[in-house]
Amino acid sequence: MRIVHIKNINNEVQKEEILQLLMKCDNEFYPSLSERRKERFPDKNQKELLGIYLKEKDKHHHLLAYKEETLICYVNFMPSYNLPDIKGYEKSIHIDTTCVHPEYRSNGIAQVLYKYMESE
Repeated sequence: MRIVHIKNINNEVQKEEILQLLMKCDNEFYPSLSERRKERFPDKNQKELLGIYLKEKDKHHHLLAYKEETLICYVNFMPSYNLPDIKGYEKSIHIDTTCVHPEYRSNGIAQVLYKYMESE
């Protein structure tokens, strides 16, 4: 498995791969990632709404896990999440979204990416 850590999704090929994977996982979120944006953008289709979702996450970090050339897991996160108003709250990693390709689930892929985040 190859892990790619990116801070901005500027590569159109990677963006398309992420969108395709999110489309496979979208309805497993409640409410779905696309449905959360539907009220603001009622004329957009699922893929366009997920594109808006990705733009909203522009300041996050993104981990992509590949098996050969197939994107099998996507995680977006904030590596230095801090809540200064809460006394005693330590800086932590905030994981926003994890999506594992349905054919590759139950293999510990997300756990590998979580450990990768902790080691960075």
